[in-house]
Amino acid sequence: MYTEIDGWRSLKNDICLKSAKKQGNGDINNYQNIELMTAMSYCAKWRTAVDVGAHVGITAFQMAKSFEHVHAYEINPKIYECMNYNLESRAVGNVTTYPVGLGQRKHNVSIKTTNKSFSTHVAPDVDGGDIQVMPLDFYNLQDVDFIKIDAEGYEPFVAQGGLETIKRCLPIILYECKDHPIRYGHNADTIRHILAPLGYRMIRKIGRGEKNAIIGHRPGIAIDV
Repeated sequence: MYTEIDGWRSLKNDICLKSAKKQGNGDINNYQNIELMTAMSYCAKWRTAVDVGAHVGITAFQMAKSFEHVHAYEINPKIYECMNYNLESRAVGNVTTYPVGLGQRKHNVSIKTTNKSFSTHVAPDVDGGDIQVMPLDFYNLQDVDFIKIDAEGYEPFVAQGGLETIKRCLPIILYECKDHPIRYGHNADTIRHILAPLGYRMIRKIGRGEKNAIIGHRPGIAIDV
């Protein structure tokens, strides 16, 4: 039912842990950690962080070391169980987990999965389903200083559902800026355009192939930067 590598659990036949270990130069704990630490270095305060697309908990585990509290959302119910196991086995006590996806509004969806669970995403061609999606604003989180979004193309909807939270807290945001939003009629820059009226601007792109981006509240900078 499960596979475990170096104490991290995922689903049987899921290759994500092998991939994470390779990308972390032999240490799963280092998976995308440089990108995460770089983005977090722009935070002025370290109160609350949000992990959207928390997967098996690798990034939530790292974020919990720096922030007072982390809210971790995972849309895949089976992967969610793995995340809880991984965090509990490491005695992480400052992470609240949610078995839901985040989006623009409250509704139900279907998801598509493969043996590489990193690529789990909302099925764009299916109406309804048994997986719940909620807007971030529903949770009325306070003092949010950092948000990480890896939603396999659903990033624009995550932003739309969190506009009030983002406007109120002005967090640094790290998001995956690949072409996955195309499957939903958007593109890699849509999230930045959604948040531009709030004063959000590009800080820098990072990671392999610059496929992750850091944005922050920088109203004095031109929108197209």
